Amino acid sequence: MSGNQIDSALIGAIYEQGLVQGAWKPALERLRALANSAETALVEHETSLSAVTAMNVISQQSYEAYSNYFLLFDPKRPLFETAGPGFLFNDAEHFDDAFIARDRFYQEFSIPHGMRYTLDLFAGRRGTREVYVAAMRPKRQGPFAPRDAARIRAAGNHFFRALNLRRQLEETQALARHAAAALDHLSYGVMVVDDGLRVLLANRSARRIVDAGGELRFRAARLSARSGPTDRALDATVRRAISETAPASVLRLPRADGPDLHLWCIGLPETSPLAQSGKSCALLLFRDPDVHSLPPPGLLQTIYNLTDAEARLALAIAGGRTLAAHAKKRNIRLSTARTQFLAVLAKMNLHRQADVARTIAVLSNPASG
Repeated sequence: MSGNQIDSALIGAIYEQGLVQGAWKPALERLRALANSAETALVEHETSLSAVTAMNVISQQSYEAYSNYFLLFDPKRPLFETAGPGFLFNDAEHFDDAFIARDRFYQEFSIPHGMRYTLDLFAGRRGTREVYVAAMRPKRQGPFAPRDAARIRAAGNHFFRALNLRRQLEETQALARHAAAALDHLSYGVMVVDDGLRVLLANRSARRIVDAGGELRFRAARLSARSGPTDRALDATVRRAISETAPASVLRLPRADGPDLHLWCIGLPETSPLAQSGKSCALLLFRDPDVHSLPPPGLLQTIYNLTDAEARLALAIAGGRTLAAHAKKRNIRLSTARTQFLAVLAKMNLHRQADVARTIAVLSNPASG
């Protein structure tokens, strides 16, 4: 038990089925048993009341009716709006039987659903969305005891934390899918790996290069090299790039059926859109060392979150143009170009023009088709 309020079975259901699978019903069923209630609910909705998502043992149709109509005159709403997140509503403490007998919400919604007593926790707010955890009983069971309220509060904290983590996970996965789709159009290999060489993202060209059976291979979603020395060098290069966010380093990858490939490794700061879960990662690029064309602006925007103007300035610097020459060509003030370049340095986690040129050089497109 956690403070003799909730047990490991409930916590496991919240984080294993709820967080990982998005299946909240097992946790709600366990909470229902612990709180000796007839129904439990986990509700997330917009503060504008424009949308309600309910995950509970009451029917979805009932909560749609609640969202579209009954929520507007729910007597709990003013109490929640005044008290804010963390407030635990217990109608036995707020509304007596005389109030229940004349209240429209109870008479038209709660009582017809067989419910009289309610514990409802305003678990928290995330942006414009509010999260509530509730337990309900019919009149014959009597009001909830203090220990039941403690269980709802303890469980609500875990539900809110798990729901937030799942939303963050979904956002990260959506970003990864978007980035991977964009990078699939590139004709050279692009990968993002963590410090354990777990592959977080790989574009089509990278997968094709690895699947061709050269020095690199995928093993249990991890990138490794077939030879021991190369594998150790790969691991060291990635860890160094992540710990130092170095501009670039390179490994030579021998191929039996063609010229050697070069694998370029670049540290990605945690602010990069490709750095998943807010952690620093490493960007790996596979390129032909004989080709030196500059990458498209969109690649810099994807990797470093640069604006179009910042990306074009970075490419101009990499191509040998001065800030003054770039400002003149783009018809902007020199002070504007300087401001844009400071933003480029900050987003790429670099310090000098030479670092920008050197980093972008390793992003050269190995082929045009």
